[in-house]
Amino acid sequence: MKARFAAPFLLCILFTLASVWSVWIRPINAEHLDQAASGHHIQLQRMNETAAALYAAAASNEKHLAYNRLMKLKQQTESGMLRGFGTEAGWEALDNEMAETEVLLLSGSPSRDWNEGAARIALAVDAISSGSGGLWLQYDKLLEDDLAAIRKAWKRSAGDPAAAALARLNHFEVYASRIGPAALMAGSAHETEQLIQGIKEASALLKAKMAAPDDHQRLQLAIEAAFSSMEASSSAMFEGEAYRSAFKPIAQSSGGPDVTQWVLFFGTVIAAVLTWTGWRKYKQDPFGVKTLH
Repeated sequence: MKARFAAPFLLCILFTLASVWSVWIRPINAEHLDQAASGHHIQLQRMNETAAALYAAAASNEKHLAYNRLMKLKQQTESGMLRGFGTEAGWEALDNEMAETEVLLLSGSPSRDWNEGAARIALAVDAISSGSGGLWLQYDKLLEDDLAAIRKAWKRSAGDPAAAALARLNHFEVYASRIGPAALMAGSAHETEQLIQGIKEASALLKAKMAAPDDHQRLQLAIEAAFSSMEASSSAMFEGEAYRSAFKPIAQSSGGPDVTQWVLFFGTVIAAVLTWTGWRKYKQDPFGVKTLH
């Protein structure tokens, strides 16, 4: 007969403990996670500021200041937690850019050699913290315009169309190379690789056309196909994964009770009612023996 109230009583205790955990303990843990996410966001912003300062120093041709900012950025990027944001391919590209830029700064190379490296670094770091608002996404229109200019130069009737298209392609390649690490950091590795490959193929074909201007049909079709491939890869690079934020909060706190808290609350109430009902019946009839009339 004790089972009438003993089992509900145990359930009531379990539900009560679970409710306490859900209402008081779990929010504390979530708060700690939110604080950790906020701390990572602050570190990302500081890293972004350092990268922007590196680019500004490079643009002003201040080699000593650029080197100091680069060393500070390399120290900031050593954080294992921060490398959880972005992509592995993006971080590999960023590390390579920082190493190459450091070599150029120490070797006394002219500013134009390490200015592009500073720009690629700044855009890649910005892609980590800014995500769908990354500065590199603004190059979408620039690349689109360059691709149209390449097509226009290729179709010109005067002069050497292949040479004109190659000149525009070289300009396009500078932009594509500049945003390469940022695109990798945003998750567009496949599209970036295809675009780079398309640029190489188009460049080789245009040079072949310049060397053999009478080869019309074969090279003409191959060059057109290479241009189409670049256009498709460039468009795809700015879509899909590229628009997803590279910074993903670790946890998000809720503004009110969630479903779990409500379930535990009502479970506690029901278990308490069953316990009370079972206890009353037990007190009225402890041994479950009924008198026969």
